[in-house]
Amino acid sequence: MSIIAEAKQEKPLNKWVITGSYYFSFLILGCTQAVIGTTLTGLQTQTAVSMDMISLIFPLRSIGYMAGALLGGRLFDRFRGNLVFLSALVLLALGVAAMPFTSLFALLCAVVLLIGLAEGVIDVGGNTLLVWLHGSKVGPFLNGLHLSWGIGGLIIPQIVALSINHSATYAPSYLVIALISLPLMLILIRLGNPKSPEAHSEVQGKNVSWLVMLVIVVFFGFHVGAESSFGNWITTYTLKYFNLTATPQIAYNMASLFWFAFTLGRVLAIPFATRVKPSVILWVDLIGSLAGAVILLVFPGNLSAAWIGTALVGLFIASLFPMTIAFAERKMVISAKVTSMFFIGSTSGAMFFPWFIGQFFEKSSPQIMVYTISGCIIGAIIMYILLEFLTRKKSI
Repeated sequence: MSIIAEAKQEKPLNKWVITGSYYFSFLILGCTQAVIGTTLTGLQTQTAVSMDMISLIFPLRSIGYMAGALLGGRLFDRFRGNLVFLSALVLLALGVAAMPFTSLFALLCAVVLLIGLAEGVIDVGGNTLLVWLHGSKVGPFLNGLHLSWGIGGLIIPQIVALSINHSATYAPSYLVIALISLPLMLILIRLGNPKSPEAHSEVQGKNVSWLVMLVIVVFFGFHVGAESSFGNWITTYTLKYFNLTATPQIAYNMASLFWFAFTLGRVLAIPFATRVKPSVILWVDLIGSLAGAVILLVFPGNLSAAWIGTALVGLFIASLFPMTIAFAERKMVISAKVTSMFFIGSTSGAMFFPWFIGQFFEKSSPQIMVYTISGCIIGAIIMYILLEFLTRKKSI
């Protein structure tokens, strides 16, 4: 019997409509998180700042995200989940709609903080509410949730390219994200709210190891740092490192390849999640991600190798996030507060590593992106070895 009981509901709920709503919200979240990296050079021009200055939006966004994760951890445990979710979605839509029209760098930073805050609440809420809704059967649903996020990241580079080709500006791509949020808001108003599972004697008899919790949090930080760095910097890296300013479509296609492979990885993870232990899938993901990074390291300046390495990193890094949550679900009760702790770790990685790349991108070489991502993956492997050691008698 799983330590997470099936959630009791305040009234009969249509699980499929609720699940679909959370999936659509994560598609919007994926679009939002990918569009900033895809339009980074445009935002730099829009605000007339240097590359190391514009890269500050990554840690600022993550600070907002961290605050949102902490806030969400409290709000979802205390208030109606879908009302909190709806409020965050409204903030996200407003921030995204304002972003392409903000020319002052300080104001852009404030908008990014707002977007990060909303993203943190939505991310914690979607994962937590889905666990509450599906209980012990949540594994494949989590992969589906994060698949939706990947689809959002997949389609945005091409939407940005179409926007620029037809209107000479990327502003329409931001407005599209804001507009598609409207029907979801109307749906969320009418939905019932999944409830937190009640404490059971089996749950209360299990002590949560805070050392294990800490290692999981750091593990999240490394692999989400790698994922966020690749997703946010791959377009700019391809443009600058391969000198493709005259043919930027290749860079957009490289970003689309990463998100396509990412999406495919999450599609493939859904059937495997019902048959294979999370610990096994995590090992495969880590080794495959490292293989892709090694190709980028060993063949610098080779565009063909870049395509292969990008595809491998995207394919294998994709299911690390949902499978880490599924891994943790076998060890502890996933309350909103616990989920928020996981997201603090992931946000720290997403905050620091993309910012770190930006500080050296122009001063040294764009290849700093590859070095940083490789280091993140190696750090994640070390943390996972430690995690396996700490839980080796727990059959996780």
